[in-house]
Amino acid sequence: MTAKMSLKEAMTTSISEVLETMFFMSLEFDYTGNMKECIEASDESLMATRLDFNGPLKGWFNFAIPDSIIHTFAENFMGIEKDQVTAEFKEGTIKELTNMIAGNTFSCLDPESVYNLGIPEVVDIAETVESGSDASGEVFILVETIDGSLALKGVFSK
Repeated sequence: MTAKMSLKEAMTTSISEVLETMFFMSLEFDYTGNMKECIEASDESLMATRLDFNGPLKGWFNFAIPDSIIHTFAENFMGIEKDQVTAEFKEGTIKELTNMIAGNTFSCLDPESVYNLGIPEVVDIAETVESGSDASGEVFILVETIDGSLALKGVFSK
């Protein structure tokens, strides 16, 4: 199996495990399209993160989530009421979600390998469209939920 196929499979498993376990979400996956199309198709504002990694593969993950969904995630994750969710809570939630999905992805990919994860950062949504000029691969996954669509992109090279 190619590195791209292995990463796609590990990312899908990780997204399922994290979102279904933590947020009891029903998910459907779409592997067509790209981050730019997803952003342009969204009818609401999106929050985005980037998390760099290195190890047997090096690169980064981008995660784009509609504001309304990250608001709900923050409510559930922090155990607070809807009107108590602040921008800081949403930022902390999306960063932690990105970290959990990335860490779990590498555990699914190869539990024996060591990966160093950077610190997730909130980025401008336009930054998620960039593609790595020296990257050997890119994996895009659109995750459909009852509340809307989330997008995750992994860019990597060996």
